[in-house]
Amino acid sequence: MCEKPLANSTEEAYEMYEAAENKGVINAMNFPLPYQDEFSMMKSMVERQVLGEIKRVEFHMYFPEWPRAWQQNSWIGTREQGGFIREIGPHYLHLTSRLVGLPELEHSFVDYPHDSLKSENGFVVKLNINDVPVLFNGLSNIGQKEHMSYKIFGSKAVLELRNWRELILRTKDHDKEKVKKRSQSTTFTIR
Repeated sequence: MCEKPLANSTEEAYEMYEAAENKGVINAMNFPLPYQDEFSMMKSMVERQVLGEIKRVEFHMYFPEWPRAWQQNSWIGTREQGGFIREIGPHYLHLTSRLVGLPELEHSFVDYPHDSLKSENGFVVKLNINDVPVLFNGLSNIGQKEHMSYKIFGSKAVLELRNWRELILRTKDHDKEKVKKRSQSTTFTIR
């Protein structure tokens, strides 16, 4: 089981992959989102074009403090090893690559504190997947509760994964419908 990032370069990652394959070692990265029921439901809706044509993907993450109170350690609040860009962002980039495609970087802005050892205060990134804009945004040390929102905007509906587990579908007729799992399959009901 490898943490993220898997390696410092594509070449190193490929070497690790080949070594594991050649030795017959079962391997994985710590990206649990695709193994959640919500991912299966999201993937099903995207594949069945429930959302229509995908117009945009957005991910916003907000933290009252970083590192979080329960996450205090010697590295996660440092610029070199931690920060919410590296701790949280890769999970949602991985989710995006599995649902929509591999994004390419267009523009980025990172707001760092004056202390050169501390991680970011905020960031804004614009990516692109086959002419579909992808916006990632994050901010810490603000006066609100932790909140994460991942949205896929379609021509027929908007699908939101809120705070890792709450799946919401919005249409022109229904502003906010929680998507509930009906069974062990990837079927869903809108309630």
